[in-house]
Amino acid sequence: MKGKLLLGLSIVALLLPLCLPVSAAEDTVLIEPGSEWAFSVTDNDGFDAMRSDWMTSDFDPDWQIGTAPFGDRLEPSQAEKYGWMGENYGIFLRHTFKLRSATVMENMHFYLRIYYDNSIHVYLNGTKIFVHDDGGSGDWVDDYVLIELDDVSSLLKKGANILAVSVHDNAGGREFDLSLFATVEPIEDETVAKPDDWSPPADPDTDNEPDGTMAPEDFGSGLPFTNSPVETSSSIVTVYVTAEPVAATSAPKVSYTAPLTMVGSALAIAVLMVVTALLISRRNGKSGGNP
Repeated sequence: MKGKLLLGLSIVALLLPLCLPVSAAEDTVLIEPGSEWAFSVTDNDGFDAMRSDWMTSDFDPDWQIGTAPFGDRLEPSQAEKYGWMGENYGIFLRHTFKLRSATVMENMHFYLRIYYDNSIHVYLNGTKIFVHDDGGSGDWVDDYVLIELDDVSSLLKKGANILAVSVHDNAGGREFDLSLFATVEPIEDETVAKPDDWSPPADPDTDNEPDGTMAPEDFGSGLPFTNSPVETSSSIVTVYVTAEPVAATSAPKVSYTAPLTMVGSALAIAVLMVVTALLISRRNGKSGGNP
């Protein structure tokens, strides 16, 4: 009797998760600030000679791997560490993240939090999603800025997704770092800019030179909704953060919710199965008493 009861409860435990629906993804970070990037620094001639498909999945670069920020404005030692200095005015960067499903990102609001100096172009899976390039006459910022992107969910796909960036410095200091994230609700903040009408929030420094060194712990996550690592996956979407060609590692799971009505249905199924198990046991007991 006890064995049959335990069997029934075990079956219910296995079926219970199937009865609970999964809600839409919560606020999701696709690329965190200070992430690893595959990158290549180059002089002006090399910048102009870069293959035209460098931002697509068809391009398989044998580039170095480095950790943002790149440049000398936030942390001057980074420029020498990665070689983005001197006559090497240009830098190309690629970052890969993976999705188990892209549909969960539909109807979300996408943002870049970005620091660049200067002349930047940003691509998602080969399509340009942000550009600020006016030939070096003010196309840089002096701090991280928040950019609201147009809906880019249609550019996302199951599996590997590539965010590619080119930065071409024309004068003074150099810098690059960004985070890419999506929110369920739009960020209602007057400081958020849209790409179509983007202009720097204030006139950049005229000398465009490094401002000194900041310790990494001073940066925080740089995201508007938390300063701690943001969970980036659920049972229907798992986001991996990695730089090519390093193997992907799973990010933490995002919590999901189940309506109380579905929980009630699951409990009803459990009760029904327990009752069924008891009836079967009772019937077998009676059958065993008759020759």
